[in-house]
Amino acid sequence: MRQTSRKPRFRMDRTPLVAKRRVQARTAYLQDLNLSDTDLDSIVREITARIKEARSITIDIQSGKGKRKVLHEIFLSKALAIYLLASEPQEFRFKLARTCLKPGAAGQINTSLLTLVLKEFGPYAAKGRRTWNRDGLVLEYLIVMGKAPSDIVSYLQTRGQGLDATYRRAMQYFKMGNRDKPMKVEMWMTPQVYRRYVEREPNQPLLVYINDRESRPTALSCLHDPAKIKQAVRSASQSPPKA
Repeated sequence: MRQTSRKPRFRMDRTPLVAKRRVQARTAYLQDLNLSDTDLDSIVREITARIKEARSITIDIQSGKGKRKVLHEIFLSKALAIYLLASEPQEFRFKLARTCLKPGAAGQINTSLLTLVLKEFGPYAAKGRRTWNRDGLVLEYLIVMGKAPSDIVSYLQTRGQGLDATYRRAMQYFKMGNRDKPMKVEMWMTPQVYRRYVEREPNQPLLVYINDRESRPTALSCLHDPAKIKQAVRSASQSPPKA
């Protein structure tokens, strides 16, 4: 592994919730591997194996072997595995960061360890900042959503949950978490919903069902009767949140 003379600088978690879910995801992943926090040598071997797999996938992508989209999704699952396994303890973090940094580089405090992993082992162009930032945000969002490395490919291959759609969802999620005011989000409506929207009385509420499709959020149906809306809202507020 490459070593730097200075202590590497990087960011770990975007929010406290991401930190909490990352620790939970790492514990669950270790359990899937039949490992515990004390099996340090075995964890190192797993990290080494995932790095080897990630590099191999990157070579296949760069040489044009297989379907690029599918291979990229598989790479992201390996990158998440590397990141989770090496995120604890602190010694592992620094060792991984030094592996990802160029000799003599110290890193940047606003660059996440996950981004360093993606840049070092991934199939990104030299100026692929926009792409690896997208992928890093997507993986952080999926950590919060409780997704494990083994879930990544099937999740991203589900209709409406591709990389670009999940990236938009992740941007909205993290921005909303840091805002007190509502965000402006573009939404499409079916003709029936739009007709209800424009024909309603001033200040009359409208409860819409939104399907977050691959290309755009779309309001497919709606409730316009105030009594029914009040009943639906009351029912939703009394329902226990999903785990």
